[in-house]
Parts: sequence; C-alpha cells; structure tokens
Amino acid sequence: MRLKDIDKDGMVRAYLDERLPMHSIGDRIGVGAPTISRWLRGFGVKTRTIGEARIGSHHSEETKRKMSAKQVGKIVSQETRDKLSASNRGRGNWWWGKHLALEHRKKISEAQKGDRAHGWRGGVSLLRGTEKFKYAQGTWRKQVFERDDYTCQVCGQYGWSLVAHHILPYSDFPEHRDDIENGITLCVDCHYQAKMPITRYLAQDQAST
Repeated sequence: MRLKDIDKDGMVRAYLDERLPMHSIGDRIGVGAPTISRWLRGFGVKTRTIGEARIGSHHSEETKRKMSAKQVGKIVSQETRDKLSASNRGRGNWWWGKHLALEHRKKISEAQKGDRAHGWRGGVSLLRGTEKFKYAQGTWRKQVFERDDYTCQVCGQYGWSLVAHHILPYSDFPEHRDDIENGITLCVDCHYQAKMPITRYLAQDQAST
C-alpha cells in the first residue's frame, strides 16, 4: 500500500479529531502502528508523545496485578539507586520550578486533617496547645528540672539544652503525665537516645561506669 493511496483526510481526522491511537487506525487499514506513525509524519502531522497518548487511559486490575507481581523480590542495585537519586536532583527533578496554587494547597491540607491524616491516633493530641496543657506541663517540667538540679541524669551535662522526658510515654500513660517520678532530666543528645526504653538506657550507662 502506497502513501498516495491512503485517505489522508480520514486518517488525520481519526487521529486528531477522534483521538484514536495509531494501532486502532492501523487495524482499520491493515497495517501496524509504526506505519501509521510514519504516514502521519509524511502528511506533516505532529504526533502525540507517549505521555499525551496515555492521558485518560487506565490499566486494568489484571494488568496492575501482573505488573505488581513482576516487582516482587526485585532488588535495585546501589549503583542504580545512586543514578536515580542524581537524576532527580535540582533541575532534573520533575517538580523543579513548579508551585501549587493556594487553592490546591488548601485542598491538600483539608484532605490530611483529623482522621484523614496518616498519623491519626484517635485525637490524642487535642490536649496539646491548650492553656491547661501549657500550664500543667510547664509546672511539671520545672519540678523535674529542680529535682534533678538542672543536670542530665545520663551524661551529667548541666544547665543548658535540657529536656524533661516522660519515662512512661505521655500518650500511652495519661495517668502518669503529671507524676514527677515519671520524669527525668536529659540533655538533647541523651533525649534522642531515649527512644530506646529509658530503663535499659540507664542500665547501660550504669554498667559502663
């Protein structure tokens, strides 16, 4: 089949107006998509990119399942990870120079509030920020510092960058929130280490002395 024998107007109309993919147009004529692509370029038609061609299309659930199954157990080498990381930095990042409209940012914010937030734990943090909370914790904090003489009870740092730490977590043990015996003075560095059980941490420190 020669180019001059093709219905140019019909092909262009199917591609531009009906937005049919090249393989569908090829099925009508009996040729493959690469041939349709070559003919359209011969007619001076600017063809769509892969991204533009896929706008509005969706994978079937079966295709999604197969794609997911192919990735199971697949390990990406460190070299490939480094290349991906480097290609997405600075101007290589697809988000470079883009900004969300204020209305869009507000919608995202609203969609992530309350029980829609990924870190939602049933409203346990509602007390934080209230005047009652600020007063109670301020008093408790001061009492813990005074009892420990403003000294980190792990490393001995005195007088600055100190934190009054709840030994039993604040959110899990509400009955011990204001208990002075449930508090301990730590410096910032030791407080970071206190993510491990505080009793184990103190035991390690005592064993090393």
